[in-house]
Amino acid sequence: MNPAVTPEAIELELKFGFPDGSADEIERALVAADLSAESLGTQLLDNQYFDTRDGLLHHQNVAIRVRSIGAAHEMTVKIRAPDEGGLTRRQEWNVSIATPHLAMDALTELPLPPDVLSAISGHRLQPVFSNRFHRTDWRVTLASTTMMVSFDQGLVSSAHTSSPVSEIEIELLTGHISELIDAGLRLTDRLPVYLAVISKAERGDCVIRQQPPRSVQSSDAMDQLHAVSRALDPLSGPDYASAIRGLEALGLSASVCAPLNQGQIPIGLARWMVERSMEDWRDAL
Repeated sequence: MNPAVTPEAIELELKFGFPDGSADEIERALVAADLSAESLGTQLLDNQYFDTRDGLLHHQNVAIRVRSIGAAHEMTVKIRAPDEGGLTRRQEWNVSIATPHLAMDALTELPLPPDVLSAISGHRLQPVFSNRFHRTDWRVTLASTTMMVSFDQGLVSSAHTSSPVSEIEIELLTGHISELIDAGLRLTDRLPVYLAVISKAERGDCVIRQQPPRSVQSSDAMDQLHAVSRALDPLSGPDYASAIRGLEALGLSASVCAPLNQGQIPIGLARWMVERSMEDWRDAL
């Protein structure tokens, strides 16, 4: 999360699904990857997301969240930009608040889409889902770049259903995108993970509507990679057969895909997905 003192901050991160993973495994992988890591401990995070009854904010790629860590509370607003390769980029604002309720005056001052501002001023926002998870953080340094590696384990829940969360986020704090990517690949080369694209906000929207993640029908390689990632996510069951078909269509060999037949994520899959997604984009870094 970006510091609250930074207006219009940009959150830039890589995210990986790590089914049934543990913080101890990540700690060992950081050491094996020769990444300088400072353990920052584990905290319990309670998050409440807000939207209109018809999901206006979700469809406008806006997420409004109140987070509580013990007696401390913060309101966060994010606007998602199109993904660049495997990277997720979001414009983000953070506001410290005294109680776990929306700060309406602060929301109306943000440069949000007109329909969203209208919903805010019309008091149409309501709690729609929550998530509660344990987050373990490490501050990691590689060359001139500092990043935050976070491991989240918990649940996204609505009144009727829930979806598990078990994911690694690697967020740029200072330095270079290329070194963030290199650190992410070095870490995930040692873990059975896949490139993840479903945000907690989208996961919550699927949970509310009791629907699987949206399907993507496209010949574009990036869209196909995102479809594979969605198939591997627990929101889809997961659907390993669809993931295998998608990966083989993108050129990954059947032998590499074979562990997926037993519901196991092959080590090296994340690297392949990230590098495949950045073939055109990374040359410009």
